[in-house]
Amino acid sequence: MTVKWGQKIRRKRRRSIRLGSYNHITKEIRIHPLLDSANIPAFFIQSIIHHEYLHHMLGAAHNRRFHSHERRFRYHRESKE
Repeated sequence: MTVKWGQKIRRKRRRSIRLGSYNHITKEIRIHPLLDSANIPAFFIQSIIHHEYLHHMLGAAHNRRFHSHERRFRYHRESKE
C-alpha cells in the first residue's frame, strides 16, 4: 500500500474538500495536496491515513464497526476538532 499527495488541480473555490481517499484497485491512499503544509499537524495527516487504511481493512461502509476502529486512533478526538 502506498500513501501519496493528490494532484494540485486549479478549480474554482470550494466550500469543502475531500481530505483523503482510498483506491481499492491500486491500494493507494491519497491525501489532499492543500494539507501538505507546515501548518497542518502530523497527527491530523496520520488520522486521515488511519481512516483510509480502515477502508482497506474493513470496506467502504462507515458503519458502527468502522467508527469503533476509527476511535482507536490515539489522536482521534484532537483530529475531529
